[in-house]
Parts: sequence; structure tokens; C-alpha cells
Amino acid sequence: MTTFNQTWQEIIRTHPFLNITDFLQPPYKRIMQDLRNMPNWENSFHVPRNSYEKEMIDPMNIGEKIGGDGFVEAKGWKIISIFNRTGKSSHTIIHNFLQGSGMRNHIRSYRLIQKHQWTELKKYFPSIESWVSKKISPYIHLAFIRLLILEPGGIIPPHNDIPKEVFNACQREISFYNILNSICISLYQKPGNIFCVNNKLISFKPGDVYWINVGKKHWVVNMSDDIRVHLQIQGLYKKPYREHIVKNIDQIRTDTFGAE
Repeated sequence: MTTFNQTWQEIIRTHPFLNITDFLQPPYKRIMQDLRNMPNWENSFHVPRNSYEKEMIDPMNIGEKIGGDGFVEAKGWKIISIFNRTGKSSHTIIHNFLQGSGMRNHIRSYRLIQKHQWTELKKYFPSIESWVSKKISPYIHLAFIRLLILEPGGIIPPHNDIPKEVFNACQREISFYNILNSICISLYQKPGNIFCVNNKLISFKPGDVYWINVGKKHWVVNMSDDIRVHLQIQGLYKKPYREHIVKNIDQIRTDTFGAE
């Protein structure tokens, strides 16, 4: 007989992404309005190139050979943090997850992210704070919240969000880096945006929430004439979250992939 934990691990390990829009129901229009109301918001986004974060982003190999000889670099990709380890909005790659996903590492990771905090931009996003309090905190121990912009013509080339030093281990054993680990919410985008995970396209539209394994190879292109704005959340899943996913997995799969 399959146990609850076995079912949960099968779900988080075998799916490249799942549609959980009906579960989390984000106030995406209000969040987008808060962003537009933020003073000088278009110039506030930070591309992580300071020396501290460069050490973290370089091992993730964002940018690689595509189609043989052509090297495509990431461009038009901008981020700010709303919640993270340091409380600074310009720190966008920082989290405190340990590699393994067993109970021991879960507890140790939880102790680390307990210290995480809202950044100085919290005051501009009452809609995020309210939604997190009502809909995220009961289900997830929050690690970070980031807002991401991809400009018209912007590209995020194929990459895996797995540090090189743990990549091989992640292929052999269950790890936070190779499971469903990132909640991505479309706040604003026009047709012409492509988001591909593990060779499968996600048909994002504003308001959609997809739970994604960003340890799988993924890439994004914005071929529209306007910006694309997404919200990204990571954290540790509480028991009520796990129970909801296991109980409703058949409907979630249908919402994601259609009826078989």
C-alpha cells in the first residue's frame, strides 16, 4: 500500500510543473497595481551583478550553447526582492535551503529561513503582504519572494537552477534542487511569451500560478512588445500544503495537462 509520504515524493519528483491557480488564487491585478504605484518602479529592478551574488549566479550556468555553435546570453532580465534573507531588495539570489530534502535537512533549513524578513519594499506591496498572511503562511514557511521583469526581446537561456557543486548528487537522490520547488505567478504578460520547462511549454496567462521544478532545464523568451512580470516564491511546505496537493492531485493534473 502506498503511503502518504510516498505519494507526496512521487508528486514532487516526477512532475516538471503543476497548475495550482485554484489553490492559491493570487490578487494579481492588485499586486500589479501596487507595483505601478511604487515611485520610480521601472528603474528599481536590479540585475544581480554585485560580487556577492555573482558567486551564486555563475555556478547556475545561465547561458549556454544553443543549436550547436550559437551562444545566447541572458538579456532583459531584472529582479527585485520583497522578502529574503538580508532584508535588502537588491539581494535576489539568496536563500538558505540545504541540498537534501529529508526531515533532518528540512528542520535545519527551517531554522535558517526563520531569520528571513521583508525588504524595504514591503511598504509598497500591501496586496502581497495581505495575501501572504492569508494564503501563503498557513501552507508555506516562506524563504523568499521576488518580482521578475523580462523586457520585450528579453531572453533567459536554457539553464538549471542547481549549483554545480551539487548537480551530480541531485541526479542521484532526492534534493530540494530537483523537486517541485518554485511557485511562479504571472502578474502581467502579453501573447508572445514562451516559458518552457523540461521541453514542455507552460501556457501562462495573467493570474496563473504554476508550481515548477526549476532544477529541470527551463528557458523563457519575451517576443511581445511589452514587459512580462512574474512573482516567484520559494519556501518549505507545511503539512496542510502537502495534504492539499496529495488529496487533489488528480484534479491538479487535469488542470495542468488536460483530461487523459
